[in-house]
Amino acid sequence: MRILHVLDHSIPVHTAYSHRTLSLLRQQRALGWHTIQLTGPAQGKVETEDRNRDGWHFIRTRPGPEWLPPSLLARRMARRLRHAIRLSRPDLLHAHPPALNAIAALWAGWRSDVPVLVEMHGGTRSAADNYIARAAAAVVTDSFALRAGLLAGGAAEGRISVIPPAIDPARQPAGPWPAYLPGQGGPLLAYAGPFGQRDGVHLLIAAMAPLLRVHPALRLVLAGAGPAQAQAQLMQLAGVHGAAVLFPGQPERESLTAIYAAADLVLFPALPTRSFMVARKPLEAMAHGALVLASDIGPHRELVDHGRNGILFEAGSVDSLVESVLALLAEPGCMQPLRERARTFAEVERGWETAARSYGPVYKRLLECVGR
Repeated sequence: MRILHVLDHSIPVHTAYSHRTLSLLRQQRALGWHTIQLTGPAQGKVETEDRNRDGWHFIRTRPGPEWLPPSLLARRMARRLRHAIRLSRPDLLHAHPPALNAIAALWAGWRSDVPVLVEMHGGTRSAADNYIARAAAAVVTDSFALRAGLLAGGAAEGRISVIPPAIDPARQPAGPWPAYLPGQGGPLLAYAGPFGQRDGVHLLIAAMAPLLRVHPALRLVLAGAGPAQAQAQLMQLAGVHGAAVLFPGQPERESLTAIYAAADLVLFPALPTRSFMVARKPLEAMAHGALVLASDIGPHRELVDHGRNGILFEAGSVDSLVESVLALLAEPGCMQPLRERARTFAEVERGWETAARSYGPVYKRLLECVGR
């Protein structure tokens, strides 16, 4: 099977996007599939030798002038795609986010008679997304919530598949014990992520008073960052608890793994939102063997199987959060099995090998539908 992947950017630009797509490409090649890679204008200006990086050959699209509107960028990319199709003769096009890639792939695929699979990730759904989902021969989303949204926008049910987000196994060992972490005197709770309004960090601080009454030595680490005003408000709220609440800032990778390893519970208290974003941070924590306690919003419910690989509590409820934390701390014998099942879930069910294999039936149905 020959698959032409249409990417926003890739190496040598190092981002979470480029690392995720490269992990998928690596696993698809391990399955014996032939992948071809084309990057869009967002890659920026590259030299000829940059087209071959670490054994990967990339077909590049020139970025063009800054004033060029998205519609003309899409046409430029579509022309480049048609050239790549003539060179590589793929069985299908696999367009990764953003929408510019999908539009270019749809134009090029239609003119070259090559079927197009479009991958759509979370965020807010637009009219362009609805059009793309209706026009593509197949669509892959990363959540059931986004799938439902696209179906409501008029997409055909049989064309949309869900392949959850994947993660690389946490092979790196935990870093040294950070100086800001307390000793082993009491339970350690942790949060790692942004300090936005909908992230629910204020609920964790509100839960500290009842938790400290039961566990006076308990500590809460809030590792992350956010708008200056929001962070100042959180620090003001936490001030009444003194050294029980720690703000170490945005941690480096090694410090983050140390936090995951040291924490009795890693908390994700996000509030309900209309966004279709998936929960990558809790999955990352699971991969490091953390016991995840998360609010029962949609993205968390798609990840956490309550009582099997983590615990869910009622979103927005301090009482439910406190009750769940105290119940777990009262039964330490149940915590290690939860951690082990969480790590196995992340490494096996959400590993890149599983994700890559999941595309096989989707590609097969797509090619059968177009008679290939």
